[in-house]
Amino acid sequence: MKRLFNLECPTGGFNAVLTHVRVSVLITSLTFAGLVTSCVSHNQQYSASTANLRLKMLTAVLNDIDHVYLHDRNISHLSIAAIEGLKQIEPGLSITQYDKTITAKISTVTIISDEMPSTPSGWADFIVQFLNRAEPFSYALEKASDEQLFSAIFNSITLKLDSHSRYASAKQAAKNRIKRRGFGGIGIEVKLNVRGAKIVKTHKQSPAAEAGLKAGDVIISIGNNEISGMSLDKIRRLIEGPINVPVSLRIYKNENTPAKRYLLDRTRIIRKTVYATYNQGIGVFRISRFNKDTTSSLKREIKKARRNYGKKMQGVVIDIRDNPGGLLDQAVDVADLFLNKGPIIATRGRHKNSIQKFKAKPGDIIAGLPLAILMNGATASAAEILAAALQDNGRAVLVGSSSFGKGTVQTVLRLPNDGEIILTWARIEAPSGYALQTLGVLPTICTVGKLNASAIVNQFQKVEFKRSRKQLRLHRNADFKNAKQRDHIKKFCRWQPDINVTPDRLVAELILKAQGRYAQATNLARIPPGS
Repeated sequence: MKRLFNLECPTGGFNAVLTHVRVSVLITSLTFAGLVTSCVSHNQQYSASTANLRLKMLTAVLNDIDHVYLHDRNISHLSIAAIEGLKQIEPGLSITQYDKTITAKISTVTIISDEMPSTPSGWADFIVQFLNRAEPFSYALEKASDEQLFSAIFNSITLKLDSHSRYASAKQAAKNRIKRRGFGGIGIEVKLNVRGAKIVKTHKQSPAAEAGLKAGDVIISIGNNEISGMSLDKIRRLIEGPINVPVSLRIYKNENTPAKRYLLDRTRIIRKTVYATYNQGIGVFRISRFNKDTTSSLKREIKKARRNYGKKMQGVVIDIRDNPGGLLDQAVDVADLFLNKGPIIATRGRHKNSIQKFKAKPGDIIAGLPLAILMNGATASAAEILAAALQDNGRAVLVGSSSFGKGTVQTVLRLPNDGEIILTWARIEAPSGYALQTLGVLPTICTVGKLNASAIVNQFQKVEFKRSRKQLRLHRNADFKNAKQRDHIKKFCRWQPDINVTPDRLVAELILKAQGRYAQATNLARIPPGS
C-alpha cells in the first residue's frame, strides 16, 4: 500500500543546531526504512569538523575581501556567485531572488529559502547551511571533496574581482610558498639518464658539493624509490623536501665501482635570478624575476664586476626583459641600490596598511656610473617598479618597448585549510604619479621595428627626442581608467613579441658610452625636484 509521508531528515552538525530539511515523498513501506538509513548515514558522514572547516574558510575569505580588497565590493553579490559556482559540481542547482529573499533549489526541490544575510559571517553561515541541506539531494555534492567545493566556490568569487586575485588549494599554496621562500634541496641540477638521473651541475657550498658529488654522477634511487623511467619532474620532487630533513640517494660515481649510498641534509635553496656578463666596458646583469635573494645576489655580482674590471667599467645594463615580477620589496631594494635619494614607489588601496611610500636611502652601488634598463612587453609588476623608479629619478635610460602594465599589489592570506587567497589590495604609482596598471612604463628610447643600433641612437638625439618627451608627458598624465586615453597610450612603442632579434642591448651600450646623449636621455624623463 502506498502512503504519503512527511519525512523529517535532520541535518545536524552546524553549530549543533540546524533547521531540519522537510521533504514530502511518495514512497512504499519497503523504501521508507532505506531512506531513513540514508539520512542517518549522511548525518554521520557530515561531521561537525567538516562544517566547522567550511565555516572558517568561507568566513575568512569573505571577511578578507570585505576588509582588504582594493575596491569595496558587494558581499551579497559575491556570495551568490559562490553558490552559483557549485553548478560546476551540481548542474541542477538554481538560485532565485525575490525582494530580500534568496531561494536555492536542486532540480525541483527547495533546499533553502531565507532572508539574504547582510554580513560576511552571515553569508558564510548561509552557504554552509545550504551545503549541509543540499547533500542528501545531490549525489555530486555529497561525493565532492572539500577541496572541490572550495575551488568551485572561491574561483567563482575571484572571477568577480580581477584577473590577479585567485584561490590556491593547500597543495598549490605549498608550491607557491616554495617559490617565494625557497625550498629544501641538496644543490644539484639533473637530467634524465637511462639508469635514473645524471647530475649536470653541483652548486658551490651545497650539501651535494660537500659530499663530493660531481657532474656526471648518476642517481639510481632516492629513498626507497628506484627512479629509472621516472619523469624529471617527479625525480626533482623526490629530491626536494623540508629543510634540514635528510634525503637518501644511491649514486654511481663511475662504471667500475658499485653504487654508493649518500645521506644528505636538505638546505634552503633559492633559485638563481641574477646572471652577470661583461662586454667591452659594460657590466650586464639580467634579472629573471624578483625573489628573496635577488637584491643580495645583484649586489654581490656588481661588487664582483667592479673588483674585476675597476675603472674599465664604463656603465651598467640591467636586463629585465621577460621578467614577470615577484616580490615588491625586492624591486624597491634593487632600485635603492642605484639611488642616493628620491621617491621609489607608492602604493594606495582601501586598507590603511596598503597606503605606503618608499623612498631611497643614501648610497649608489655603482657611484654614479651610467645606467640603462632593457625592457619589453613581458616586463611586468615588480620589474616595472624598478624601471619606473629609475626613469622618473633620472637615474637610468630605459631602452626597448612599453612594458606589460601590471600595476597592482597582491596580498597573500593563509586560510584554515593551509590554502591561500591572493587578493589585489593596492595600486602602484610611479614617482611622477601615474598608475602603472594597464598603462605600463614607456621607454625613453623605443627600439620597436628598428634594427640599426647606431641609427637609433643618432635619430634619438636629432629627431626622436621631442617625440619621446611628448609621449612621456601624455603617458604620465593619462587616466588608466579612461579606455580611450589608455588605448591611445598603449599604441606608443607597442611590443612586437614575434620579433626575436632586437638591438636593445647594443643601443644601451652605445648610449652609456656617449656621455652627452646619456645625460640628454636621463634628463628627458627626470621629474622636477619636489614633484
